[in-house]
Amino acid sequence: MDFGSFENTIDKNIETDKASDKFDQQLQAYKDAGNSLTSAKSELEKAASTLLEAKDNLNKATDKADNVTKAIDSFIVKVRDIRFKAKVDDADIEKLTDDRKKLIGDEFKLLEDHRKANKEILTRHFYDMSNMMSRNEGVWLSNGWVKTLLWIFIPSIIYTIASVVYLICHL
Repeated sequence: MDFGSFENTIDKNIETDKASDKFDQQLQAYKDAGNSLTSAKSELEKAASTLLEAKDNLNKATDKADNVTKAIDSFIVKVRDIRFKAKVDDADIEKLTDDRKKLIGDEFKLLEDHRKANKEILTRHFYDMSNMMSRNEGVWLSNGWVKTLLWIFIPSIIYTIASVVYLICHL
């Protein structure tokens, strides 16, 4: 018996089995890929049909919107064509003119009365101020003095308030 040839035959059988297993794995992978492609194709066909259906619905909606727009346009044209005819008597126009003139006259009188009242108030104020100054009553400060006193008193008041708040908070 030739063990070498027997060993070679066994090695070839092992290699054949390995190649057969690899081929079976590749064949199974091709079948799985084919199944995946088939399911993807069916999903794409479903998506295409859904898109076509959506397109048809959109076309229907567009047609309806066009019809509504045309109806609105025709209604606007009809409304623009409506004419109102009115006749106003000359007596009514004269009465309206008289009422307008009366209103203007009343407004003018009201404004004139207001101007007179303001003039009286200002005149009285002027005389009151003149009398106070002639009697040396009141305190009169120039703008410069007012600014100087404000620059002195405002920081003092702020410091005093801050000190009181500080003392109250820390007691």
